[in-house]
Amino acid sequence: MQSKQVILIGGFHEVIEQVLALDLELMAIIDNNKTGEYYGIPVLGGDKEAQTKLERFPNSKLIITPDSGNIRRLLFEEYSRFANNFFTLISKYSMISRFAEIGNGCIISQNAHISAGVQIKKFCKVNVGANIMHDCVIEEFSTIAPNAVILGNVGIGKNCYIGANCTILPNVKIGNNVTVGAGAVVTKNVENNKIVKGIPAK
Repeated sequence: MQSKQVILIGGFHEVIEQVLALDLELMAIIDNNKTGEYYGIPVLGGDKEAQTKLERFPNSKLIITPDSGNIRRLLFEEYSRFANNFFTLISKYSMISRFAEIGNGCIISQNAHISAGVQIKKFCKVNVGANIMHDCVIEEFSTIAPNAVILGNVGIGKNCYIGANCTILPNVKIGNNVTVGAGAVVTKNVENNKIVKGIPAK
């Protein structure tokens, strides 16, 4: 039987609630800024102590929780030196097509909607109420903020942050390391390493 024990890397409270709503056993949190207990969950310490502390939990899977894709990537690189047991967390209140693909280590939050043909690569985070429509591809370590709407056949590169309540129109391609501001409407392609905002986004 597959273990239902999980440990959070980062004490992100929305993720704590999401885990507790599922048939999972939240064993502990690793967080550099917390001690004792957090929401009643024991805190093992920070990242520097993690390798030693995790030896006590050989059956637990790890969930990397921060919103920032950059931080998730750095944590993945650090923890993958001694662990390969990362968990994909999907809220039971999300709606995901049977024809969508969700990569390892992703977090899909409550009321997110992911349509047919969508590919979400590893360690992405899709926040509360986000809508990703048909045939979109979201590359690894990207974050989709609450209530963002990504229309059909959009491509989003690695390590992007798509802001809350923004809309990306069909067929738009967004490069790597792009930030889209909250409430923006993206009507055309965006090159790598850009920050865009406004209506239309520029």
